[in-house]
Formats: sequence, C-alpha cells, structure tokens
Amino acid sequence: MLAGLARFESTVAILAYIVVAGIIFGDVLARELFGKSIWGAQRLAVYATIVAGYCGFGLATAQGTHLRPRFADHWIPARWDAVMNRVADLVTAAALSSMACFAFVFFHESYSLDSKAPVLDWRVWPVQGVIPLAFGLSALRHAIFALYPAHRPVPAIAQE
Repeated sequence: MLAGLARFESTVAILAYIVVAGIIFGDVLARELFGKSIWGAQRLAVYATIVAGYCGFGLATAQGTHLRPRFADHWIPARWDAVMNRVADLVTAAALSSMACFAFVFFHESYSLDSKAPVLDWRVWPVQGVIPLAFGLSALRHAIFALYPAHRPVPAIAQE
C-alpha cells in the first residue's frame, strides 16, 4: 500500500512539473513570438507547483528524507533507538494529523465560500484540497511506521 501511494504521488508530482514546464515554456514562447503572455500562465504554474510541492512532502516522508534536526541524535543511548523512533513517529503522526485538520478547515471554508483565484476566476479549493491530503497521508505513513517499524524507511544519511 505504501509503495502504491508513493507511486501515485510521484506520478502526480511529475505531471504537475510537466504542466509547470509546459506553461512556462509556452508563456515565454508566446511573449517572444507574439509579444503577449498567455493569460493566467504564471498563476496556473504556481498552482501546479503547489500540487507538486505537497506531493514532494509525502515522498520525502515515504523515503525518510524530510528535514529533521540531527543535533540531538546522541542524547539518548543507542539501545533506545527503536523506542525513540516509534515515539518520534507517533508524535509526528499526531502533529501532521493536527495540521491536516487545520488545513481541512481552510479548504472547507474556501469550498463553502466558493473562493476564486484572482486573474483566472477559478475555484481554489481543488488546489487547496491537496494540502490536507498531503498532511493526512504523511500522518498515516508515520502512524504505520510507528506500528510496523520494519516499514520505516532508512534515511540515506544513515546508510552511508
């Protein structure tokens, strides 16, 4: 399940970056050839980047490559690593769940108010929906890592 979720997030992120590259390339080309930008291109590129970025958040969690402070790694004896990793995953899952709840409230208000993006006049909730989804899926991953430590990814820095 975790591998399938990572493949899905990778696919969405790749497609979002293809959209960004295509829009920016097309906009520059239109400006150079016709002297006019494509209407709303920059705004659309920003939205596609937001989608890609939040997919990247989930992928970083899946691979154990997200940023974390390492200065305290040796404060607790090595024999407690397994327990501390579980505690860290539970705390992270709780924090990400809270963030997902707040993000959902933000998303729901935009949906309820029918908020629209300036310039494009499109509803913003489909893009904002990615935010609680990303936090929620990352929270789920950390909960799974806490329950099943064998599924916890080994960060690249620890493999060296």
